[in-house]
Amino acid sequence: MSKMEIEVEGSPEQVWQALTSQDAFRDWFNATIEIEPREGGRVGFEGTRGDDAFRYDGTITEMVLNERVAIDLGDGNGGTATLAFQLQPRDDHTLVELHHDGFDEQTGDDGTFWNGDELIALRDYVTGIGPTH
Repeated sequence: MSKMEIEVEGSPEQVWQALTSQDAFRDWFNATIEIEPREGGRVGFEGTRGDDAFRYDGTITEMVLNERVAIDLGDGNGGTATLAFQLQPRDDHTLVELHHDGFDEQTGDDGTFWNGDELIALRDYVTGIGPTH
């Protein structure tokens, strides 16, 4: 399991919207995203990373408004992963923790599918300096 964190100059509500809105998530993650924002809701990611195409499908296993969202994912080849985003309000920003477990054998990079660039993209999107489509 790996844990990454980033401070985002924005409220937990702003970060939550970026994590649970299909359009917002697509903009900062730069992939095709399908989200049913509720516990038990379907989630799908499809895109490319370098020369490799990816497709992950899963389910939202936990949702606590403006605090936590957890997703179980599968890659269609037997690989699984869990992503859990924890939001912690601070004085003028939000601490976002990402706990990631899984897809270890497919990554070849110390077992971490997410490399931190995604959290930087999330931060940039929420603060308005990142790309939007």
